[in-house]
Amino acid sequence: MQAGAAFVVHGRSGQRDGSDLGSDRATTAPVHATPYRGDIDGLRAISVIAVIIYHLFPTRFPAGGLGVDIFFVISGYLIGGIVLASVAARRFTFGDFYLRRLRRIAPAFVVMIIATTLVSTIPLYPQELASFATSALAALACVGNIFFYFTSDYFAADSATLPLLHTWSLGVEEQFYLVFPFLPLLIAHSRWKRWLVPIMTVTALLSLAVSIAYVRTNAAAAFYLLPSRWWELMVGVLASQMRGDWLTSRPLMRMASAAAGLGMIAASLLLVRPEHGFPGLVVVPACLGAALVLITGQGTSTMVHRGLSVSPARYIGLASYSLYLWHWPVIVLYRQHRLIGKLLIRDAVIVLIVTAILGFASWKFIEGPFRGKMAPRRLGAWCGGLIAIAALLQVGILATGGLPERFSPTVLAIASAGGQSGSMPKPKANCFLTNQSSVGDFDKIPCLAREQGKSNWLLVGDSHASMMWRGLSVVLPQVHFQTAVVFGCEMPLDPQPTGRVCDDLMHQVLVRDLDIARPDAVLVIWRWIRLDIPALKRLHDRLASKGIALVVMGPTPEYSMPVPRIMAESVRRSDPGLLARTIEPRLWKNDRELAAQAKAIGFTYLSPLKAMCPKRRCIVESADDGLLYFDAGHYNQVGSQTAVRRLIANDASQGWPLRQALADTSAKTY
Repeated sequence: MQAGAAFVVHGRSGQRDGSDLGSDRATTAPVHATPYRGDIDGLRAISVIAVIIYHLFPTRFPAGGLGVDIFFVISGYLIGGIVLASVAARRFTFGDFYLRRLRRIAPAFVVMIIATTLVSTIPLYPQELASFATSALAALACVGNIFFYFTSDYFAADSATLPLLHTWSLGVEEQFYLVFPFLPLLIAHSRWKRWLVPIMTVTALLSLAVSIAYVRTNAAAAFYLLPSRWWELMVGVLASQMRGDWLTSRPLMRMASAAAGLGMIAASLLLVRPEHGFPGLVVVPACLGAALVLITGQGTSTMVHRGLSVSPARYIGLASYSLYLWHWPVIVLYRQHRLIGKLLIRDAVIVLIVTAILGFASWKFIEGPFRGKMAPRRLGAWCGGLIAIAALLQVGILATGGLPERFSPTVLAIASAGGQSGSMPKPKANCFLTNQSSVGDFDKIPCLAREQGKSNWLLVGDSHASMMWRGLSVVLPQVHFQTAVVFGCEMPLDPQPTGRVCDDLMHQVLVRDLDIARPDAVLVIWRWIRLDIPALKRLHDRLASKGIALVVMGPTPEYSMPVPRIMAESVRRSDPGLLARTIEPRLWKNDRELAAQAKAIGFTYLSPLKAMCPKRRCIVESADDGLLYFDAGHYNQVGSQTAVRRLIANDASQGWPLRQALADTSAKTY
């Protein structure tokens, strides 16, 4: 979750934020001027800090991405309010409006893209750099959100190689302001003008409904695309049209309302979790809370607004656009340099220092001069020149195929190896879903069908189950695998229907339709990010009551970056120990815990770590077939078969020996 151009409308001229975006040579005069409000910059500060902390520590502060939604509300309140006031005064022109947007957004944004492009030529490999260049061109065209929507699938490039991923929200915002002005222009001076606010309210409610629906059926669309984000900006626009007398006429009511708004934001930042379905309905309290703070800050301020207006908060808010622009490229490129997944405290401190230096320098020396009274022609020349330089850099990268001459042939060969996922066999039916699918996409009859004369195992889990299925189905032809897999699924071991495809599908196959599938064993394979031992025991007991064996496959070796990249960097840096230092440390602890619970509970445990990592030195390549991985944690076809063969050969199981387990389940009949 990233934030965007809502950071940009900060003014200190004593006018309503954004109304000073023009110059003394602008064709229209500013309208709807109001005193500068430091509390809005304070609200921006809270939001940008939340977003940055979220990106530094996504598992510890998972709701920090709500800062995006708060910024959308602020943007709608300021910029949307200015549009409505200009239209009402018959002073609105598209030329003046977009000149003001260009003045605010383009200079710092394009300089960031140019600088990030130059630095990215150091760590990014040709394919990654070419993808970066395409994303940069999309960002320059204000369609970055659409680009990332179409390129976001489960096995797409990790965000660690996408320095411009954060530009999606600028695309959403600029698309909003490309469409929104037509609404008041068409209605404000017609006989329907009294219906303008109700019509805007209806569009907001429709957009919210789309967001709620998309969260369950198309999460990427809900996140990236304007139809599901429109309502957030429209909440701000509607707030700008509310005098709020019922909230602000009495000091106590004003204070209580402002405190309630800030409390709603704080509660959302502390309580919202990704599994709640994002953006969707869970975003509403934070957006309404931001609207309350904005409405109650009109006129006399309260203690809440004065607290938001303290100098440190105001200065962070004033620089928030530039801080936002720089923080994500700094995080991505730092991770690339260090080849790390999760940032430690010392890493976060370094990232914050670099972000602060670049962000405040950009605000002072790039945003500041262009916010001044630069003539439109000069502004256009500067912005046009910067955009041309940025675009030509990307075209050059694409024309050369990602500048491959930066690397030796050996390094390039290693970096491009391992990508054999495309040749992997596919199931005949739609048994593998993504977290953007619906349960209705699952082909129950062929996916759960038994095969006579074979042992029938029900395979459930996430993409790691799919990965291992490719080896299991080849190496163990005597076993028929009934399959129900959801990529990106946090496997519910005691599943209950919640509306999420992962929960609902697992409830269907492990509870509701278990007697239809009648498997000899249930094989659970997933990443084991967290361990829910009580739920695992309940699953075992429920299956045991039906005479079904539970087989659990533990975590497979995972790394902080794609294995081909780590191996290439190992050669490039002459550092043979690099691979061992980049394995995820949680794996060993979870493997030990699952092995211990297998003895205590009584299920069969298969340990890929035991099979593939003798003496904790994991096997990642074959002398005959090359690398066994195609990314940081998924085996390719050869890797999957190798892992299964080593599991059998090494008898890397806890409970039954694997060969005996196969024999025992084969002997069961119904």
